[in-house]
Amino acid sequence: MADPDYHDRQHTSDDILGLDTDGDEVIDTFFVDFNYLARNATINGNAAAMAALGPDAPSIKTFGQDGDFLYIEIEDSLDLNHYVVGMRFNTTDFDTLYYITGSKSGVFELPSRELNLFISAASIDSRGIESLFSDEVLARLTGTHEETANTNGIELLQNRPNPFDESTIISFLVHGPATNHTARIVITDLNGKMLKEIPVEVKEGMNEVLYHHGYNMVGTFLYSLYIDDLMIATKKMIFAN
Repeated sequence: MADPDYHDRQHTSDDILGLDTDGDEVIDTFFVDFNYLARNATINGNAAAMAALGPDAPSIKTFGQDGDFLYIEIEDSLDLNHYVVGMRFNTTDFDTLYYITGSKSGVFELPSRELNLFISAASIDSRGIESLFSDEVLARLTGTHEETANTNGIELLQNRPNPFDESTIISFLVHGPATNHTARIVITDLNGKMLKEIPVEVKEGMNEVLYHHGYNMVGTFLYSLYIDDLMIATKKMIFAN
């Protein structure tokens, strides 16, 4: 049975590639630009080669906040002393990039006082080739007004991006060791009608799930985190085409 929620041209294997205009079962006109595909293949191949030839990724050793500034120290076995630090808040891409030269530590002015700041770093070798970025760490900023972890030590975070047009990432943070919990994310409209229920695995640290609602759906909706059938928290998210 075909997926009733599927809409064509979403860059998936279910897409129709083109049209057969004369009925001979051969596609006569394509929806995709092959020059565009060739360009993407070249870019992706170059990126893969640079990742293979580049240095190993560093790790973030320590970090901390002092008012409007973030302090960071990087651990790097190669001692390259040249790094790029990426920061993001409510998006899947970096909002801000900072560069460190001649040192493994840096002090950066915070571009935002959002509560949740995700940080990772990459090394840069003598040829200017960047490594892959390190695992992200979550910096909890002070001086904002936002819900903190509840008594269970579990915190539902704002989805990102928000607003979004097709899919978004819903995250929750588990402070401390995770036991054998069952968890689910429940999506509802403002009248309480359930639109989707997503089972999720619970582990210590950051837990993320991708929610894909497709196109042709707009408005404000709610998402709730349930742990062992106990509702932990609810937040709003906005669908916008």
